[in-house]
Amino acid sequence: MRGVAALAVTITLAGGLFSAPALAAPPGVDASAPPGVSTVSFSAALVSDFDQKLAAASTISASVTSREARMADLNFVIWIYNNAPRDSAVKREALKALTNETDENACYNFIATGIHLAFREDVRAIPIMDERHRQRLKATDLIGWMNVDRYYLDTNLGEFVTKLFINTNATENPEIKAQAAAVLTNTSTDEQRQKFVTEGIFTAYDLDVQRRIEAARLERIATEQKEAMLKARADAWRVAAQAELTTALKVMTDSEFTWEVYRAPLARKFVKAAAQGALDSHDAALIKAFIFTGVHTAHQQDVAEEDAARAAETEKLIKEILDRSKRDGYLPNVVAAATAALAGDLKARNEFLNLGRYDAAKRDQIKPAHELVVELQGQASGRCAQIAGVDAQAIENGQYNELWDCIRPAPKQVWALKQVATNEYLLMNGNSRQCMDGHSDLLRQYPCDAGNGYHRWTFIENTDGTYQIKNIGTGKFVTVRDGQTPNAAPITTYGNTNDGHQRWRLLNLVHRSDIAAVTVGRYQLKGVQSGRCLQTAGMWDTPNQGALGNFAGMELWDCVGGGKMAWDLVDLGGKRYALKNLMSGKCLDVKNAVHLNGSQLVQYDCHYGDTEQFVFSSQPDGSYVLESVLTSKAADAIGNAVQNGASVGIWDVNGTSNQRWTLQAA
Repeated sequence: MRGVAALAVTITLAGGLFSAPALAAPPGVDASAPPGVSTVSFSAALVSDFDQKLAAASTISASVTSREARMADLNFVIWIYNNAPRDSAVKREALKALTNETDENACYNFIATGIHLAFREDVRAIPIMDERHRQRLKATDLIGWMNVDRYYLDTNLGEFVTKLFINTNATENPEIKAQAAAVLTNTSTDEQRQKFVTEGIFTAYDLDVQRRIEAARLERIATEQKEAMLKARADAWRVAAQAELTTALKVMTDSEFTWEVYRAPLARKFVKAAAQGALDSHDAALIKAFIFTGVHTAHQQDVAEEDAARAAETEKLIKEILDRSKRDGYLPNVVAAATAALAGDLKARNEFLNLGRYDAAKRDQIKPAHELVVELQGQASGRCAQIAGVDAQAIENGQYNELWDCIRPAPKQVWALKQVATNEYLLMNGNSRQCMDGHSDLLRQYPCDAGNGYHRWTFIENTDGTYQIKNIGTGKFVTVRDGQTPNAAPITTYGNTNDGHQRWRLLNLVHRSDIAAVTVGRYQLKGVQSGRCLQTAGMWDTPNQGALGNFAGMELWDCVGGGKMAWDLVDLGGKRYALKNLMSGKCLDVKNAVHLNGSQLVQYDCHYGDTEQFVFSSQPDGSYVLESVLTSKAADAIGNAVQNGASVGIWDVNGTSNQRWTLQAA
């Protein structure tokens, strides 16, 4: 009994591992052996090595020191036994190895393999134990048994169910008590007790709960019915009379109450008709149904009829706004918001009419900015400021300004803002390239002079989005003479009246619904009709000449790639772009700002002014019309030419295929 004796007395191992007094050593153990020498005298065929001991110790989360490493297998197993968790398979198998009198390799086998099998058994037992605890805690929680001692979670089923029986309140849970008693008889099995713990107690609990619920239900029915009727009457009266229920209405019969609903001054058509129908039936159930539901159904019919009328009214108002905005042409945000409101419900329409249209109009308001190209539209007249005269007369020095119908394109009505100081601008006419001058009695034009105060203007914003335009030199404001509104009415300057004849709206001719925002990048512009690409004309072998020089024209050519037909888009804001040629580094430009059909498109040093600003007008086929901001004309393969070398200039926008271009990554 070498193992039993050694285990029973916890012998003093080599190196003094245990502190218990040395008693009689087990058979085969020499208690007087020096430290570090195995006390086992058996000639075991197998002896564990350090790695095996290290692996064995890891199963109980113990560290192996040099002392344990030198132990004989028997003493090492004793060490494992003493350190293993209580009731674990490891402890059990260690004991088996120590008490094995027939196999001299029992301790070795335990260290090498047995401890690992036992450890896995312990690991597998964890969820079983956890599940048992979970089941028992769930059962104890059901009867309000709190702070359950661990002992009862691990004890046998008979003792656990007995404790459940004792802790169960017989008044609240008689069925649980009865079923617990039923599995505690002399003939009851653990299988029956386990089924009670996991199933029966819950079934019994449900029966106890149902018994209590039924008793309470019968007690509540009368109260609930009374409260439900009072609530139904309150809701019905609130809908029909738009008032709160009075004490007198609470104590009436259902018929009397329904009659009062019919008589309510604010009751509408469908509610009155439904009340009359219920009263005429003389059926108590139908009258009650009217109070609970019928009045609300009828009210919804009244609301639906009213909503339909409001929807028709709002649709009419929004369509009027939409039509005006489309005719205006320069309110894309209002158009988009109105279109969305028409597609929405009544709430969306009301939101648009109450706030949305004003927010959209504010986003459509054009504010002064450097190099912005605008028309000036008078608020009172609805007409635009332009240089008077035709042809050469309109470009003469000193020519005056007048009102005229706002048209597009109209070079004489186009003004480029040139910022010279904070909120101070020159207004350069797009046709004459001269600036607005405020010195004389009439508003005239003269060659631009940034240092001349009479050429400098500041914009004063009004709350309606219009502007007064004040001359820096005179302090007077751009005004239509004598409040006139017809075509050819002269424009002058005058003291501050801030009436409609001094209020001007800035029209940005490219602030339209069809103008697209394009991702900045490098592109080829490929003609839809020709299938050829826009490029600079001429050779590129001499700096500043040919395709590398200012005023190099534009032509069509096979889309073979290369810098001549590669264009970098430069974002100028407001969906306006400059097109910068990759090879020359110069920008696409309307030559000499000439507005005539057939005028050349060229390249010029990039200044991003009005002649170099372009927009992309979206077309149904996914292509674009490339439109000059200054001239409102399109980049056009002149004469519908499609061959290599065909000239590209500007022409009135017509959307034909020789004006449509696709953007392809270059």
